[in-house]
Amino acid sequence: MNKCYLFLFVMVTLYACTPQETLLIADVSTGEITNITTTAANCSGNVIADRGFSVAARGICWNISGSPTISDFRTIDGTGLGTFTSNLSDLLPNTTYYVRAYATNSEGTAYGEEKSFTTLFIDIEYGSFTDSRDGNQYETVTIGSQVWMAENLAYLPSVYRPTTSSSTEPHYYVYGYNGTDIDAAKATTKATNIYTTYGVLYNWPAALTACPEGWHLPTDAEWTTLTDYLGGEDVAGGKMKEAGTQHWINPNIGATNACGFTTLPSGCLTTNFYDLNYGGYFWSSSVNDTHSAWYISLSNYNTNVSCASDKMHAGFSVRCVKDNFNTQPTVVTGWVNNITVTTATCFGIVTSTGGNSVTASGVCWSTSENPTISNSKTTDGAALGTYTSHITGLSPNTTYYVRTYATNAKGTSYGQQRSFITYNTLTDSRDGNIYKTVSIGDQVWMAENLAYLPEVSPSSSGSYDEPYYYVFGYESTNVSAAKATTNYTTYGVLYNWPAAMNGAASSNSNPSGVQGICPDGWHLPSDEEWTQLENYLISNGYNYDGTTEGDKIAISLASATGWDAYNYPGAIGNTNTAYDAYRNKSGFTALPGGYRRTLGPFYNVGFDGYWWSSTQSSGHYAWHRHLYFSSSHVGRSIDGKVAGFSVRCLRD
Repeated sequence: MNKCYLFLFVMVTLYACTPQETLLIADVSTGEITNITTTAANCSGNVIADRGFSVAARGICWNISGSPTISDFRTIDGTGLGTFTSNLSDLLPNTTYYVRAYATNSEGTAYGEEKSFTTLFIDIEYGSFTDSRDGNQYETVTIGSQVWMAENLAYLPSVYRPTTSSSTEPHYYVYGYNGTDIDAAKATTKATNIYTTYGVLYNWPAALTACPEGWHLPTDAEWTTLTDYLGGEDVAGGKMKEAGTQHWINPNIGATNACGFTTLPSGCLTTNFYDLNYGGYFWSSSVNDTHSAWYISLSNYNTNVSCASDKMHAGFSVRCVKDNFNTQPTVVTGWVNNITVTTATCFGIVTSTGGNSVTASGVCWSTSENPTISNSKTTDGAALGTYTSHITGLSPNTTYYVRTYATNAKGTSYGQQRSFITYNTLTDSRDGNIYKTVSIGDQVWMAENLAYLPEVSPSSSGSYDEPYYYVFGYESTNVSAAKATTNYTTYGVLYNWPAAMNGAASSNSNPSGVQGICPDGWHLPSDEEWTQLENYLISNGYNYDGTTEGDKIAISLASATGWDAYNYPGAIGNTNTAYDAYRNKSGFTALPGGYRRTLGPFYNVGFDGYWWSSTQSSGHYAWHRHLYFSSSHVGRSIDGKVAGFSVRCLRD
């Protein structure tokens, strides 16, 4: 044989006996497929060996035709050897997919065995119903086990200007309309008819009772049921949004309306109308706290369904969900107010009958948590909507827990629990005056201005060193006549600092140790004790905006009535009903009793309130606290000891 041919034969033979290049690629296996939903699934993999060449990428690839490669859809789930789990997302419902694990090194890409699975089917059924209240007809869609309105609710019994708001009373708005005429609101136009296209924006109290009979405002849990069925909050928004850009501003990312929900970008009302064509906002019936409730939102910029809370006075859209005729009713506990020594008021809302007639509703309460109808209760009607319960027979200075309840043929359900503390009373043995008291944190304060009046002087008289007593507006020296005035019974007495201290030395201790003009067992608060009160209120959510930073607590300290009006955000005198939940929230009931100026006369009753501390600044000056009708914060400053201010005593 020719040597050249022999050499060629040997080389071919050797090549044929050498392991193929593919054996240098990693060894990978495809694991189990789990958590299959309508649009997602999990699949595991395992890189067993890298054949001496490090694995730079690994994951799962998939398609709907078979033998998927990394040129199809894929995940990237790390590097190197070992097991991993991949999340396959944005899948189509009721579709068969083929998957393989893969691993890539410098020699190429290896694949594990092929497996397949089928996504779940989205059960969608369309329908319609007519609202008997106004004749409006709505499309409906069945998604899984729920039946939803496929249009925004347009029920409009009245309409408000956007500058008028409330956290307690139902308010209705039409985006862009700034009047009060219902017919005009329904005729609003911006390219297309706003009312007809986007429906009505409701504050939360209005939303709670806006749905027609047989339908209800969804709870936060019911929204979650929907989004979970659609594959989770990260992708559900795309399947819920109306496709295209007829109403949504470009790019309207991921919008397919695969479930038929047909979300529209109806915007919202916060301080102004906002976000039309960019976002849709929808109330739930679930409260976050006394002033806010949960809602969901969708945006043109992503496929998410976002869940958050907002103030109850905000205006959002409503989508009603059909009652399940085999459930208990749903009920919401409102806030507790009008608290006295032995009584209080609480409102409740039956948001759904559960498809069965409500036979009783009210509130139940106890000194132990989670009260039931086996404890004390009221019975306040048997219907869908809002009711008010009057709680009586309470003990003074006691913490109570309260829940709303509603009963139908399927049983009794309860709203969220709230708590409150009744007032106590103090009787001053010197003159028989009785004062309400209130516990705030670790302190117990008089909830009224001190009215002890051993003598009285006109505003023209005063001293930095000797005690003086005044009644606002009274310019003589007869104690009985001074006590007969309305200002005395309403605002109590104004004291110069020597009278308030009653001969005691200055103190900034906590407690002050200065009884001063206060009854036995009580003392004049130091500057530090006033600061303790303020810090407690700020850190525990008494700011008018619900935050826990900065001093915005004035409205929570001030009496709900008696102050002059002033249109500044969060100010005591701001009559906007959006602040109603915060008015005198602390129970301190600060009054605008005015003051005696350093050189006289009396000044600013109805506008301001001033209260001494036991803490001297220097010489003729001492620290005090004040509230202004035009301000949202507590003032701290010094003034001459000759001035006449009110006194609030603090229990020893």
